[in-house]
Amino acid sequence: MTTPTVACFGEILMRIGAPDKEPLMQSPSFRWHVGGAEANVAVGLAKLGVNARMVSRVAANPLGAAATGELRRHGVDDTHIHTAEGRLGLYFYAPGAGQRAGSITYDREHSTFANAHIDDYDIDACLDGADWLHISGVTPAIGANAAEAACRMAEAAASAGISVSYDFNHRAKMWAAWGGDPADYIKRLVSSATHLFANDHDLGMVLPLNDSQRGRTLNQALLAFEQLPRLQCLTSAFRTAHSVEHHSLKAALVTRSERVEAGPADMPQIVDRIGGGDAYAAGVIASQLLGHSTQQTVDHGLAASVHKHTLVGDIPRADWAAIESIVAAGGTDVQR
Repeated sequence: MTTPTVACFGEILMRIGAPDKEPLMQSPSFRWHVGGAEANVAVGLAKLGVNARMVSRVAANPLGAAATGELRRHGVDDTHIHTAEGRLGLYFYAPGAGQRAGSITYDREHSTFANAHIDDYDIDACLDGADWLHISGVTPAIGANAAEAACRMAEAAASAGISVSYDFNHRAKMWAAWGGDPADYIKRLVSSATHLFANDHDLGMVLPLNDSQRGRTLNQALLAFEQLPRLQCLTSAFRTAHSVEHHSLKAALVTRSERVEAGPADMPQIVDRIGGGDAYAAGVIASQLLGHSTQQTVDHGLAASVHKHTLVGDIPRADWAAIESIVAAGGTDVQR
């Protein structure tokens, strides 16, 4: 069997974090990690034996080189990560503790990725040999250039018969910062998608749902399949937060012929929740590409997310042995 290839299009960020569980600026030290929704998925896929290709632009400076090098170190193909004069997008993270919620402060305006125009990408080359394209909702929220590039990339993939996954990851404040209309862009993206990481609340942005139907469930999956002829799979993970360090997680996945669930998984000692959704996406995409059953797919996605919650930093690092270990643990980790 030929190893499948997934292209991930989005911005690579550098996270600047407070040490331990301190608020930002409590002490004069920081830790840095490489992240970004699509970059996290790319690393997660590479760890699971999928050829992961990152399509992005980074600053032509030591920060950009470090970001690219980190992805390369984890096995991600960096051929389509190009450099340009400018700055790398940053975000500052304070993790929170107990009942003090974590917080994120973005510093990513006018980054090299945000300023890139669709003509800066050779779409045919970026998608050449790819079986799948993954984009998250963070990318179109960055600005008009990124939104148009994401839509054009997805539409080109759809025209070429390539599977397309879109993770809603809606960021209302980012859209508002540049006055973007998310509905128009998101409709284009979901129309190209074969796989959506979304719940009914997300779908309400593009489907005719009333307020009572916009819950964090997958009750409107049938309507989504009716309205979106290319769509083959709709899935979501659902989080219950008992405190900053103690969450439980479950997941559901619906296809045109099946509906399956996994969890809840109890996570009483979370190390770092950032990237948990991206780990779920990587587990689901890898499982689908490798021909696993629908139940295995949702189990693997949930287990990948649980594993990510045990690691500091944004990127997931679970291999198949780690995922199968969590699934096999049954009552203490993933129940179904």
